[in-house]
Amino acid sequence: SQLSASDLAPKDREGAADPKATIALGKRRVRSRTLWKTLQPKWEGVFWFEGTLAELVADGPLSVRLWDVDALSSNDFMGDLDIDLSPLLLKPSLSVRRAKLLHTERGTLSLTLDWEPAEDADAGDGDSARLTRA
Repeated sequence: SQLSASDLAPKDREGAADPKATIALGKRRVRSRTLWKTLQPKWEGVFWFEGTLAELVADGPLSVRLWDVDALSSNDFMGDLDIDLSPLLLKPSLSVRRAKLLHTERGTLSLTLDWEPAEDADAGDGDSARLTRA
């Protein structure tokens, strides 16, 4: 699975941006690394949220916010999207393809989420899970 954005609005004088993503589920929050000088970021790695599937869905929606990182001033907001996790109750994978970012003039977000049992789950606790993004 992966997280990417496309057609982001330029934020730098050079016509590019330095995007970073903040992903929140309930009170839990993870951040991507910053990708420099791009309007088409693709983030690699795995972000995960632990809990039972029911807990993860109840804590939703999954909120993704994009920021342009600025070294000399505050970061610029680039758009956001909230993703309903209830489809994971029916199948273990959820894909969002080129969804329009909200609260910005342009840009889309693509995301694939996978629900998978935690490796260290107790044998009797089949609901223990991780929500991953790779």
